[in-house]
Amino acid sequence: MTYTTTLTVKKGGTSDTQRIIIQRSEESGHNGIVNASYVYIDYPYVTLDGRDRNRFIIKATGGYIVRIPPNGNYVQIKNISLLNTFSTSWGTPLYGDSQHLTLKAF
Repeated sequence: MTYTTTLTVKKGGTSDTQRIIIQRSEESGHNGIVNASYVYIDYPYVTLDGRDRNRFIIKATGGYIVRIPPNGNYVQIKNISLLNTFSTSWGTPLYGDSQHLTLKAF
């Protein structure tokens, strides 16, 4: 799947035990590579888990790839590749303005 629109999370969890979890499917027929161009998370207690960083790729050609404003507190990003073509005039691949952000790559 290739998603050219922004993946915008519109709801958050309430604690570590009640997180919103967004995962790449491993179900047969729905377990292909996910290509996204931009992710925006402005809610707390959200986990974005690609399950395999070679099969969930967020790629942009400039600007932010993942943006997490202050309300996106306690966000986790796991098993995802972030790819960006650097621009000297704009942007950074990951913008995290929250107090608690966890990045995990396996």
